[in-house]
Amino acid sequence: MHVFKFARNVMATCAALLAIIVPAAKATAQPTTAVKTVLLIHGAWADGSSWSKVIPLLEAKGLRVVAVQIPLTSFADDVAATLRAIALEDGPVLLVGHSYGGAVITEAGNDHKVAGLVYVSAVAPDAKGSLLVSSPAFRRLSAQSCVLTRVVFLN
Repeated sequence: MHVFKFARNVMATCAALLAIIVPAAKATAQPTTAVKTVLLIHGAWADGSSWSKVIPLLEAKGLRVVAVQIPLTSFADDVAATLRAIALEDGPVLLVGHSYGGAVITEAGNDHKVAGLVYVSAVAPDAKGSLLVSSPAFRRLSAQSCVLTRVVFLN
């Protein structure tokens, strides 16, 4: 049952991502390079293969998609792995984080190549926020059944 809910959430997220990326790219008045690459960051109890149903759907829309395999050895190591993945890409990228991956993309999102952040049922700390699981904000976030928690465009 849990796997079904996750798969359903992932599919809904794909639709939401596409609905956000296309109009946002068209609505931009300034001449910028459109986002062609999406980096997917998994949560703490998963790995890059958890995005296997999402990747073909986004690729079918012409996007380059990379599921970043973060090592889960420390927060700093996970952010460093994400920053290395960003550095390997040409042009702007969209970071998508699920669960703990939301905290990782929040930190890695400071890179100049990052065009936006998408939080999929993810930890989305505010500036100077805490990642403590016992915090009331995390409990509220965990209790929500929404698929797309927050989208942040950085331009």
